[in-house]
Amino acid sequence: MNTLNKELNIPGFLQELHGQRARVIDLLLTYLTGVLVCITVLYYAREMGGWKQVVLGFLTLDLAGGIVANFTEGTNLYYKNRAGKRYFFIALHVLQPLLIYYVFSVADNFIPLMAITAYTLVAMLLINGLTDYLNQRVYAAFFLVLGLSVVFCLNYSHPIVTLLVLLYMIKLLLAFAVKWN
Repeated sequence: MNTLNKELNIPGFLQELHGQRARVIDLLLTYLTGVLVCITVLYYAREMGGWKQVVLGFLTLDLAGGIVANFTEGTNLYYKNRAGKRYFFIALHVLQPLLIYYVFSVADNFIPLMAITAYTLVAMLLINGLTDYLNQRVYAAFFLVLGLSVVFCLNYSHPIVTLLVLLYMIKLLLAFAVKWN
């Protein structure tokens, strides 16, 4: 078990994902989660082909693996005192719902996806702005439960869209916005 808890230095190009140092177990679970969820989603969406399936695969890897990565000590420490990088991370995630829309290309998905994006980003900024980290957890749970409830009331064109939106909200509201250490 000591091998799994061993800390590794992370190469510069991966530090946005894992921080400067990460435990072996954190890396294994992050990538295992991403790969297993990706395989499941791609199997379920096997009728989709070409670039859309490639985009769906990368999007799923990022969302599912990102949830686990954002709970790790390495990622938390990396972003804790880097406000500029935190806000860049937040801004970058405006693209993910647009990619979901591109992959499924159903007009009825657009307004619900943009509404959930706006809600998630505003809630995330509010949580991120709290200096009392214990309050961040409670507010994150509050906003997440409200958001998840709304997602289940929306009628997305495909169950995978719903799954990706749920992963998006968990990743941003609970895993990233809260400073866990």
